[in-house]
Amino acid sequence: MFVGLISDVGGKDAHKEAALWALGRALREKGVLSVILREPAYSGNVSEFLAGQMAVLSHEREVLRRYGVFDQLSGFAGVEEASCRSFEDSVWAGGKKVPVYDRALFLLPQLRYHGISQKPETEEKYIFVDVSAMTDEIARVIGELAKQRGISSVVLVRYGEGDNRMLFEGTGLTLLDGISGEDTKGYVGALWMSAGVVTDRYVGVSLALIHEKPFLAVKTSIAEDGQIRALLEFFNLVEHIYNSGEKIGDCFEIPDQDSLHKGLRALRDKEGGRVAGELLFEDANMLVKCPVKIPLSQCSACGACEAVCAENAIHMEADEYGFLHPVVTESLCTDCGSCSEVCIKRGQRQLVQFPDESYPRFYLAQSKERSGAAYSGIFGQMVRYLIKERDAIVFGGILDEELRPVVIYTQDADMAERFAEKRYLVNDTRQAFRKVKEFLDADRFVVYTGSACECAGLRGYLKRHYPKLFLCELLCHETISNKAFGMYVDMLSRRKDSKLKNIRFGDFSAGTKAESAVLYTEYENGENGRVKFSKSRYMQMIEQQLAVNEACANCSYLGKKRVGDITLADFQKNTDDLPRAWADACVAVVSTAKGGRVLRQLEEAQVTPVEFDSLLRHLYKKTAAMPNERPAMLKLLQAGDLAGIFKNVTKK
Repeated sequence: MFVGLISDVGGKDAHKEAALWALGRALREKGVLSVILREPAYSGNVSEFLAGQMAVLSHEREVLRRYGVFDQLSGFAGVEEASCRSFEDSVWAGGKKVPVYDRALFLLPQLRYHGISQKPETEEKYIFVDVSAMTDEIARVIGELAKQRGISSVVLVRYGEGDNRMLFEGTGLTLLDGISGEDTKGYVGALWMSAGVVTDRYVGVSLALIHEKPFLAVKTSIAEDGQIRALLEFFNLVEHIYNSGEKIGDCFEIPDQDSLHKGLRALRDKEGGRVAGELLFEDANMLVKCPVKIPLSQCSACGACEAVCAENAIHMEADEYGFLHPVVTESLCTDCGSCSEVCIKRGQRQLVQFPDESYPRFYLAQSKERSGAAYSGIFGQMVRYLIKERDAIVFGGILDEELRPVVIYTQDADMAERFAEKRYLVNDTRQAFRKVKEFLDADRFVVYTGSACECAGLRGYLKRHYPKLFLCELLCHETISNKAFGMYVDMLSRRKDSKLKNIRFGDFSAGTKAESAVLYTEYENGENGRVKFSKSRYMQMIEQQLAVNEACANCSYLGKKRVGDITLADFQKNTDDLPRAWADACVAVVSTAKGGRVLRQLEEAQVTPVEFDSLLRHLYKKTAAMPNERPAMLKLLQAGDLAGIFKNVTKK
């Protein structure tokens, strides 16, 4: 989905650019891309900031219309009344409303602005001053504020050729290097690092509130006075407005930080709900119910937000279809922003930064002794080597005694080998992620194995590089509803009139891959069963993606986008054109020097370099598909009718 952001930014303007960036970033975090529409005849050159942060189309409207740009946009929006109304009244809007988000800055928490902030070099305490209509009186007031608080320096925002330095003569203040009103990164960074803010600009007041800075809103004759008053009335802070001739009291400081926190969260929720309703979604139920506020369709339930929350305010909860999503307990949430910081859908921080152009490296790999095991025996060899040589603690997914998917850790190689079994389920990772960090902080060597989104979640949670963490990513294609799996377990138990105590997706004690492609079941009454994947309606349901998690259709980890030190992948299927020599091998993708060193140490492994393009058509190279039957399947899932879903399995 694409949304057009209407802009009439003339030249470069930090105020307008910051607001446009905030709106575009908030849309991106909801899974929607935005593009800024500008007309170069009126807007001048595109600023370096906008060009580096967002997509900008600088062409006349006729050109945009001719190339079908408007047809691709699902909506329009902007941050200024005049430009939005002008666009809405023109034929180019196509009759669509163009909402104005003049409070777009409040769509994001403070932490998000740190990424676009350029800090000033000074170490001195200073007052940040952004006043377009500077007078002798205002300079005097700033001098009084600074003297009361033991501050001797000021950073001024400069506009054009004007220079207000002479107005500060006699105030006793040192004027540090100023910030250009065209420098968005410098503007945000200087305000962030200041000891307080004095401004007559709406954006200045907004960013002062977001950064929780002491501030004074100077009342001048500019048109933004009404906006500023309405905003401060929302926060019950109108006493921060300074009128000519008034005495300076204590109105500079924020009297109640807790009230400010609540107000910021309330305004963010209000504006976020408005964006969701007007531009994106039919209702707020299409967003996860935790502060990250990403679409349900984007959330893979990796667990990073749940694990990082120091207040344990976030927990994973299944929806009516059995898909897990984070939910916040509002009374426990402190609005610290940690969950948003680690969310794997808020950028690509978790992707491996390849050491040089020779990475990633692709290999065909198989064990000389254990070729029938998971991933052609390579995974088993790898964990055995790391346990023996590095005293590694290995983490991975398994089914607990109640057949719930969890992550455990072990130094038993036989147990660790089971982590490579495919289960197509989302694991409970919170305690595991925290335990990984505990071991790493104790200088232990840790191996974590899991899907790409799970490994990315761990990277996000840890926030920094650990030399003794080894990530083994297992290439997957989809996860399914945990509810569907639970219903299947109940179905099997009823059939045997005995509780199912174990289920394994592949019997790797068999000698070949074909023999291991079976669903193996054990019951409390001693019975067991084996059925080929091709004969199992449950496995065919997975293969035909009838109960797939929608987040898998929005996978961020395809092709060469990797998060593990090493990635293991089986071929999609034994197609007729798959080279015979590859039939019993797996693919090993080495993304780091650490991954390469480990692969080279596997003495029983037969490893052959291969070009990525020759592998691609035999691997999953697209995201999971959303079959046309999915809406009907969701209704059956909601009703608990697994047999009804099985009836839709196409026999092959």
